[in-house]
Amino acid sequence: MRVVIGIAMIALVGTLAYKKGLQPLAWLLAAGPIGFIVLFFLPSAKEEGLDRAARASRVRLGNTVGWVMSGLVVLGSIVLFAVR
Repeated sequence: MRVVIGIAMIALVGTLAYKKGLQPLAWLLAAGPIGFIVLFFLPSAKEEGLDRAARASRVRLGNTVGWVMSGLVVLGSIVLFAVR
């Protein structure tokens, strides 16, 4: 059951990232509930009326947050496995 929920969260977060104009790969490992909430509140890079600089800034912010959260998940997993 955990695997099914995990796959569903990955699909949900990846789809939301794509619809906001972000890299789904950056959000792949940050697909837990916290990652979903953070991504949900990030501004969309596909919003109409944005100039090129604002769009690029939103993409950079969203992808950076995704990569950092994914990195923290990997680091936390390594620490948990090392402790056990």
